Amino acid sequence: MFKAIIIGGTGATGKQLLNQLIGNQNCDLVTSIGRRPVLD
Repeated sequence: MFKAIIIGGTGATGKQLLNQLIGNQNCDLVTSIGRRPVLD
């Protein structure tokens, strides 16, 4: 199990990484830091 912090999760690469981490059953927590809100 692990936790992840993403800086810049609203850009193209950050969105893909965020989606992969959310879908990973081994990831307990994802924290995203950015200037814009993360949209679904």
